[in-house]
Amino acid sequence: MKYVPGPAFGQFSGSQGNTTASHNRFGTYTRNRTIPVNPVTNFQSTIRGQLIQLATGWRFLSDSQRAGWAALGEQMIRFDPLGVAYKLTGLQAYISVNIRRIRAGAAAVFDAPTLDGAWDLGTVTVVADTTPPTFNVTFSGTPPVGAVLNVFTTGDVSPGRNFSGRSEHRQILTQQNPTSPVNLLLAQVQRWGPLNIGQKISLLLEAVSVNFVAKDVRHVTTVVV
Repeated sequence: MKYVPGPAFGQFSGSQGNTTASHNRFGTYTRNRTIPVNPVTNFQSTIRGQLIQLATGWRFLSDSQRAGWAALGEQMIRFDPLGVAYKLTGLQAYISVNIRRIRAGAAAVFDAPTLDGAWDLGTVTVVADTTPPTFNVTFSGTPPVGAVLNVFTTGDVSPGRNFSGRSEHRQILTQQNPTSPVNLLLAQVQRWGPLNIGQKISLLLEAVSVNFVAKDVRHVTTVVV
């Protein structure tokens, strides 16, 4: 769990009981000391295999190729669950671009692409309603020709829950040259079942360029009314 050090307490380090406190380049966090469990679903196993393949390929890149990916990562901004911005490392940028290429049926690339065609979602609004059944996402950004919007969602989540991890989301839609608003109702119902009043849905929205660079990745939630 992410936390922000404040005047009442500083930055923790070490373990006490079943809790471990630590930090990395993305900030401070605490986690439970647990024994990792291997995924058993086909989806999780496929993703893990792809990530291992890409991480292995990173080791064989030249220094100049790694420098190119590091420069790209400096331009790819993400936000943690507390809203703190951070930049991607070269390895993260390499995996971010190539995992999207693989999922789209394209071959991985070893040289970092440019940010040409990268775009921002702008202001994002999500509406989920049962009467009449509606599940739309609206964005104010202007995607360039050939750009793609990837949408990942969860099923019903307790309204009291504030965050859902990326691994809990499943991709329900890929739309090239998206126009706002985007209708997600059919895709959501086919993947997770009908909308239920009072339940929360978490969404991950990826604004992806023609070069498969996801410059803006947005995590938003909505409660079904």
